[in-house]
Amino acid sequence: MYALTRAVALGAWLALAAGAGAEPAARAPEATRSDGLSVSLALTDLDGQAIDRIATAESFRITLRFSEPSGGGPPRDLNPVAWLRRVGAGRPACQDAARALRVTGRPSPDDVPLAGLSVVTLDDGNRLASIDPHRPASARIVSGLVALDEAPGALAVQPDLGLALFSRPSQGDVMAMPLPAGRPRVWAAGLGRPGAIVAGTGGRAWVGDDGGRALLLDAAGRVVVSHPLEPGRVRFMVGGPTLAVAGGGAVRKFDRATGAPLATYPLASDETAVAATPDALLTIAGGGLTRRFDDAPEAAGRLDLPGHVLAAAVDPAGRWALAAARDASGRHAIHVLDLARARRVYGAEAPESFDEAVIVGQAAFLAWRSRPVVTVIDLAALASGPDAAVRDVRLAEWPGNAAQAVRTGPMIVSLAPLTAVAVVRPGGRTLHTVTGGGGLSSAAMSAISLKGAPPVALALHPRSLVRNAAGDVFEGITRLPRGGTWEVAVTTGIGGTTACLPLPTDPEPEPAPAPRLAAAFEPGGSATRLAVWLEHWPADRPLPARLPLRIVALDGSSVRLAEAARPAPDGPFRADLPSAAAGSYVVSLGGGEEIRPALAVLPDPGRPR
Repeated sequence: MYALTRAVALGAWLALAAGAGAEPAARAPEATRSDGLSVSLALTDLDGQAIDRIATAESFRITLRFSEPSGGGPPRDLNPVAWLRRVGAGRPACQDAARALRVTGRPSPDDVPLAGLSVVTLDDGNRLASIDPHRPASARIVSGLVALDEAPGALAVQPDLGLALFSRPSQGDVMAMPLPAGRPRVWAAGLGRPGAIVAGTGGRAWVGDDGGRALLLDAAGRVVVSHPLEPGRVRFMVGGPTLAVAGGGAVRKFDRATGAPLATYPLASDETAVAATPDALLTIAGGGLTRRFDDAPEAAGRLDLPGHVLAAAVDPAGRWALAAARDASGRHAIHVLDLARARRVYGAEAPESFDEAVIVGQAAFLAWRSRPVVTVIDLAALASGPDAAVRDVRLAEWPGNAAQAVRTGPMIVSLAPLTAVAVVRPGGRTLHTVTGGGGLSSAAMSAISLKGAPPVALALHPRSLVRNAAGDVFEGITRLPRGGTWEVAVTTGIGGTTACLPLPTDPEPEPAPAPRLAAAFEPGGSATRLAVWLEHWPADRPLPARLPLRIVALDGSSVRLAEAARPAPDGPFRADLPSAAAGSYVVSLGGGEEIRPALAVLPDPGRPR
């Protein structure tokens, strides 16, 4: 077992490229640079063992190490882009592929990006899948499907580690699965009844133990901070760099990175926490929406909204809030609040309260329980006036049981930094991508049909090359969607290092030749005899005893149906065709068997050949 390592210092690469004389599929890696950086590649499996051969559809880890010729580390602002590149006839050279990526921002559709946005779905059959919303699911460019042994109590993605984290309350542990389709393993054990998970920073994660604890775990799954709570269900609400933890009739606010306590909010008996911002907590109390600040948690200021507030949502920065309300006559309305000015800046009637809402950038996305649309509100115009561009985006699928469908987590997730969301209608099997902007189409940007059971929860996975603490190593997890010749393409930008490093893969096997017919006339006797052979017949399929044939004259003068038998085990099938006229005939199998037909020519005995 050896670790694959390739250095791509400029002089070595140019010398190697000049003297190799290899075929394109096996050519030496290329590199150009002007910044003096070199890069090496190492491949390991998900357990950290070096691999010398990559199997198709198996996840593996790529490690790129950058260094200066003097032995020093790379610049701290180094931001390389890497992708798996398919090699073969007609494919662009390494430099051309890197140039095209810098212009378009995306690699070729045949390639596999190591950075981008994926959506992790948990379906009703307890299976996790990772799907690129920009590509059809059938492409399987970055997608996987992993069956779990029980229904998770909570699901989250830790992007710094490239892991899907899910809890098993019956076992008191949290499992980690390398994305897109690695093997789940125990990440943290002895956690009581973990019922909530939120990703932290630097590879950390928060776990809510329904037995009465809020735990901050490090990248290795070890508990570094434990905050006691009253026993009961724990809810997490992320407010930018802070985390609000609701449990036992109170809400406590913590620094999401360090676990340091920031504030404790005592809630009234009729008060429910609904959202957190970086400096405050939003609650519904007495039918109104209130805000409590971290520096004065006991003082509740009521926001000016008409009607009885039913639900609310905020953006990560704490600038905008959405609220659904119902007045005394039962009419529903949707309101937008500018929290910086503590003012309602938009309101409109609605047929019902929104089911879920997400604010991404300058757009709000609202999903409904009974309406087959996602409503998009353009917030940019509301900063200077009351006019908002609002449009309804139709969903391609509308399951009739959406209101009763099972769900265990959000069914609409942000695709930040894009102003877009991914949404699945509860009970449905279609992943929609909906973009912001007021003047765009009323149709979803994409709709991908999903396989298996309907999803019950979604999570965003921002794929990237994860940088280590020293800053010289970047890692990513991926897999090859198909066999063939592949390489890792790396570029650090214009004027920087560009390299294509070969991957040790098995050659793509040649496809088995398709079965086809061969036919020829055997003159002699009172009848004309046709001999038929089955060429390239699959070895695992027994030859039939008889063949139904359809014989059509090319000039359209006759169509015959016949049956051919095989008198000898090693001989051809034969059929007698009485009174067949001289000419050319197309011989095909009857019964709908899709096998390439044959052309047989019956010569005219009166004409010289």
